[in-house]
Amino acid sequence: MIFFRPILFILLLSISGFAQDYPPAMDYSAMMNIRYYENNGGFLIETLPIFFPPEDMSSVEFEVAESSGETKFKKNVYVNKWQKFPIVDGIRPQGSGIVKLKQEGDFVFRVNVAGKEITRIPFKMSVQNSGDPFNPQSTYTKEGPWSKLGYISVNPERAEDAISFNWWGRIGELPNGKGGMMTVQIMKSGKEVAASKGSFISKKSWQSASRKLKQSGSNSRNNFTLADLTKSDGTYEIVLKAGDKTIRTYIATVSGRKLQHHPRSAIDYSPHADYITPKIIYHGSGSASDNKMLDAYWVETK
Repeated sequence: MIFFRPILFILLLSISGFAQDYPPAMDYSAMMNIRYYENNGGFLIETLPIFFPPEDMSSVEFEVAESSGETKFKKNVYVNKWQKFPIVDGIRPQGSGIVKLKQEGDFVFRVNVAGKEITRIPFKMSVQNSGDPFNPQSTYTKEGPWSKLGYISVNPERAEDAISFNWWGRIGELPNGKGGMMTVQIMKSGKEVAASKGSFISKKSWQSASRKLKQSGSNSRNNFTLADLTKSDGTYEIVLKAGDKTIRTYIATVSGRKLQHHPRSAIDYSPHADYITPKIIYHGSGSASDNKMLDAYWVETK
């Protein structure tokens, strides 16, 4: 089965209500990294990047809804103009961006433009009770794309830099059920070609993790670059581990000496609400002037 294909940038799309060549889309990584509170099943929506923002930003809104369609949260956005990236704006809810769900069920977090869904994250909420009558506590966990997706990030302006692997993990995946390290291995034909240092996982719900990759073997101190990854065609396994335990394995494909993008990163992917941009905005020091636009090669578990 072929999981990846090149992105088609030559196709110009138009959707009624969008006054531009490409329809708006949210930075999918930023959507998945929205701050989450396990104690009340709540979110804090802060500034998120929107690619190809529409001319009429008054028509943009955040929404959290149940699978039945009932809206739990809906707000128009405040816009931050980022002069560094003409095709990107930062948006956040007008007023408070706090969403308190505190309930089980199936939900979708989406961004709408002129009433049309442009990006969505479906998720399921469950509650876990402490079982201690003297210290009754509830923890709300979420399930969704965090367990399936990850991405390789590359700085296109610095070919000599190590590529990074980015994923989401939680302590329930670790062998002892407590906080601990996760590491990354890149495997080709059963042989390790790159590895990372550990990233500490400490949350019951999904937390983001990112690690730079180094060459394996005698060159283990050297950066593992995009050129290293793409010097030979074939299928690569990205293995996420906790000690000797394999947590999950992602698949990446190199064809024609190019790392292939996920099908959902094709500019003509349909439905558009499930499109994943092949770019992410990396927040360096926290200042918008230090933001970087990185290439993102999304991968999925096999």
